[in-house]
Amino acid sequence: MKEATLTILFLTLFLTLSSTSTRQAAAGDLYWTDALAARLGSSDADGGNVMPIITFGIGIPLHVDVDPFGGKIYWSELQAVRRANLNGSNVEIVKSATNPNDPFVPLGIAVDTNASKIYWSLSNKNKIQRADLDGSMVEDVLTTAATPLSLAIDGTGGKIYWSEEKDVIDVVIRRGNLDGTGVETLLTLGSDVVGVGGLALDLTNQTLYWGQTSTADTGSLWRSNLNGTSPSAIISNGLDEIEEIALDVVGGKVYWTQPDLAEIQRANLNGSMIETVVTTGAVAASTPFGLAFSIAIACDFTGDTNCDLADINSILAQGDLVAGVTVGAGNQYDLNSDLSINNLDVTEWLSRAATKNSFLTPYRRGDTELNRRVDITDFNTLAGNFSPAPVMPAPGFDEGNFDGDDDVDITDFNSLAANFSPGYSGQAQSVPEPTAVTLCALGCMLLLWTLSRRKMGL
Repeated sequence: MKEATLTILFLTLFLTLSSTSTRQAAAGDLYWTDALAARLGSSDADGGNVMPIITFGIGIPLHVDVDPFGGKIYWSELQAVRRANLNGSNVEIVKSATNPNDPFVPLGIAVDTNASKIYWSLSNKNKIQRADLDGSMVEDVLTTAATPLSLAIDGTGGKIYWSEEKDVIDVVIRRGNLDGTGVETLLTLGSDVVGVGGLALDLTNQTLYWGQTSTADTGSLWRSNLNGTSPSAIISNGLDEIEEIALDVVGGKVYWTQPDLAEIQRANLNGSMIETVVTTGAVAASTPFGLAFSIAIACDFTGDTNCDLADINSILAQGDLVAGVTVGAGNQYDLNSDLSINNLDVTEWLSRAATKNSFLTPYRRGDTELNRRVDITDFNTLAGNFSPAPVMPAPGFDEGNFDGDDDVDITDFNSLAANFSPGYSGQAQSVPEPTAVTLCALGCMLLLWTLSRRKMGL
């Protein structure tokens, strides 16, 4: 066992080695727990912009996972599961001990964003539990797991993966259905393995990754097919003991924590190109323990973890998006990376924001309130701001400027008319074609309104 883990054992009297990570992402941020310092930190994927996000007021944080769509980070502590906003604000208890004589010791932790559930392992009780993300509806998933530690969730495939780290029998990795049925043993790791340092799933390539610790206190990284076949070491030597791993599948990277070395490292998914991304000299990395990689939901430009009207209005404020605004690489508003902020980015934002807000279909141009309805209220808003001449500062999306060209004109009206629907909710459905009656009615209303304004000299 690691010296860092032993220290935590002595501090808590009942901590066991554990690890977890299930995050698969295209690009985003690293989040980790600093166990002995009782804080959480974050950085860019390459280790840049290291910063502490929670520095006091919590217990000893262990393992961590992120719900990027909900804008939350979850972590396990001795006697509690907590969560906070991704910037560390609004710390709250999800689940805590209810009986002082019945210890609640959550270790591995994993979020199922598909079903809005959080799972944790209770090694001291040989069980795995789950609850709604707010901690309600707690239920046992599995009560026969021997010392379950690391967890990983495949919400799409309906599977939970976990490690069992027995004192005598070999360490094993198993999986089952999300309700705990259909348990199967995937891997038996051998007598020289004393612990699994994290599980992570590459669902794109149907691959399971894990770290493992040997009796010689050294670490290695492994992968296999999701069913456990064809296991192979991608890094077999040169590592210290590993606590947790995380994946950036699209970026082609696997990350891991090494508390004894106070380092977070990464490599290519095949184990090549090992590099250290966070070191002992960095803030909030004295004993990096739990680790998660978050999907970057690039639709929040105001830093409040929401993707709302303020964010799309900030895109429109960048200039004439019909003509396009040329920018350099990496501009946050250039969502499709074509070096121009234009209407394609508005379209991309409408899709990303809907996904972030748990809808199956994008928001529509014409929806001035982003309330999933394009109706007479939106028409009245557009009519009230109708002005073909450019206006500075540019009208917002909530004022009827749907194409971002600094005015509210017939093009914006046509967008509203084409998407006119009192309720398109969040279900997958095609955009309805506007009927001739609808177009005519809306056009007549706009014409009458414009004429009335002219008569009043407005």
